[in-house]
Amino acid sequence: MQSGLRLTHILLTHHHNDHIGGVDALRQQTGAQVIGHALDADNLPALDIAASDGQRLKIGDCEIQAMATPGHTPGHMVYLIDDLLLSGDALFSFGCGRLFGGTPEQMWRSIQTLRRLPDETQLCCAHEYTVKNLSFALSVTPNDEKLHALLQNAQRLRRDGEPTLPANLGVEKRYNPFMRCDEERFLQAANLHQTSPLDAFITLRERRNRF
Repeated sequence: MQSGLRLTHILLTHHHNDHIGGVDALRQQTGAQVIGHALDADNLPALDIAASDGQRLKIGDCEIQAMATPGHTPGHMVYLIDDLLLSGDALFSFGCGRLFGGTPEQMWRSIQTLRRLPDETQLCCAHEYTVKNLSFALSVTPNDEKLHALLQNAQRLRRDGEPTLPANLGVEKRYNPFMRCDEERFLQAANLHQTSPLDAFITLRERRNRF
C-alpha cells in the first residue's frame, strides 16, 4: 500500500452484511486474519480467531479487549484498544443500535457495561448518525440547552464535510438518552419518571424507531 501499512487483522462486531460484505475479498487480497465473537461464528465469515467475552488479544504492540455486547444482535461484540472503543452498532454518538435479534434486556445491560468505561474513552462507532440522534434527543428533552449546542456543532461539522466522530464517552454518558435510563433527573425531564430503567429504554427505543 502507498501508506506503507499492511492489513493484518479484521475485527468483526456482528454479522450484518454492511459490516462483513467485503471481508472475504480483503482476506484474499491481504491474507489478514479475521476476528469475531465465537458465539456468532456460524453467521460470520470463517474466523481465524474466535474471541470470547473479556478475552485480551495481542496484535503487534496493541492489546485489544473483546467485549460481548448483545442487543443489536445476539452475538454483537465490541473492541477496546487503549482509549478507543470500536463499538460497531451497539452504541452510536447520542444513540444506540436497533434490536435485530437481541432483546431490550440485553441491550440495556450492554449499555450499562459500556457506561462503566472511563470518560476519556473515544467512541468509534460504525455509522455517522449524530445529527439525527441529537435531533431525537432534543425531542425527548427539548429544554436542554446543551443538546441544542451539541446539535448546532454537529450540523456545522457535517456542512463543512467533517465527521462528528470519534465521540467522547464522558459526553455520551451525560447527554445520550439511552445511557441515562436510570437517571432520575433525566427521567423526570423526559416524563418517564414512573417507569423502570428497562421500560424507559424500551419506550425510547420504540420512539427512536419511528423518529
